[in-house]
Amino acid sequence: MDLGILKAIGNTPMVEVSVGDTHLMAKLECMNPFGSMKDRAAKSTLLSLLCTNTINKDTTIVESSSGNFAIALSGVCSALGLKCLCVVDSNITNANLQIIKQFGSTIHQIDIPEKNQSNQEKRIETVKKLLQTNNNMYWTNQYNNRLIQESYFSLAEEILSQYPQTETIYIPVSTCGTISGVSTWIKKQNPQIEIIAVDSYGSQIFGERIARNRFTGMGSRIKPGNLGNAIIDKVVRVSDLECIINCHKLLEQGLFIGASSGAVLAAINKTKEFNRNIVAIFPDRGDRYLDNLYNNEWLKENMPQLMSEDYNSNHRV
Repeated sequence: MDLGILKAIGNTPMVEVSVGDTHLMAKLECMNPFGSMKDRAAKSTLLSLLCTNTINKDTTIVESSSGNFAIALSGVCSALGLKCLCVVDSNITNANLQIIKQFGSTIHQIDIPEKNQSNQEKRIETVKKLLQTNNNMYWTNQYNNRLIQESYFSLAEEILSQYPQTETIYIPVSTCGTISGVSTWIKKQNPQIEIIAVDSYGSQIFGERIARNRFTGMGSRIKPGNLGNAIIDKVVRVSDLECIINCHKLLEQGLFIGASSGAVLAAINKTKEFNRNIVAIFPDRGDRYLDNLYNNEWLKENMPQLMSEDYNSNHRV
């Protein structure tokens, strides 16, 4: 099988980043061809399923995602000649929607959730109903899938190869496939390396009180099954405001990255472990946040404090 563009997934660069007193090595997963670390999961999982004849060229791949995994699956399915159906909700950004469509995936937008039901829960419920209508449809289930967890072993291996003196790794969490795979592999090599999960306030992953989260790729309204295999030393929670502020700080370094990368920088600043050899996973790039994080009109409406004259005299936003 000629993998074509899929050969470019992985082996992403690691660069030194300094913002104020914070010094770290940033693993730029945004450099994957479809724009995020989820490219690894989409490629590895689908190739494994094809090799075991679990799926074939006539199978429709279905997933609940309005963000990076939907884009990654769409791109990988396009490269492999597979059909892809993405179950999305009304919070999907126009940028993400257009990228998914350009890869030829089918879009299924959910109805308004029932009372006390989140968009995420409604999307998953919709996927389960769709599976009952098609005998040759496969749900990759990014929330609880050992194949997805194992797809991130390569990321962990690259981190230690590129930066053997690693002492602490900061990983943003949502579906928890990344932190499960990376932490499992890392702890087998060196149990002393600290794994820090970066979550958003209001996320249900670690039992926080439910609150609104404005960005995809951070937090979750459910506790993903993937979490059960993760080995986590510490959890740091950050706000949407902290994500935005730190993304714009990184922009001054020439790094046009997504919200969860800003969250990681915020978490590092909170823990103040400046004397350790830190690796930060930067999951995706900034182009898919042009509708919100990097949109001044959106910031004025949703984060008015950022756009005040006093704030802008001291910060670049």
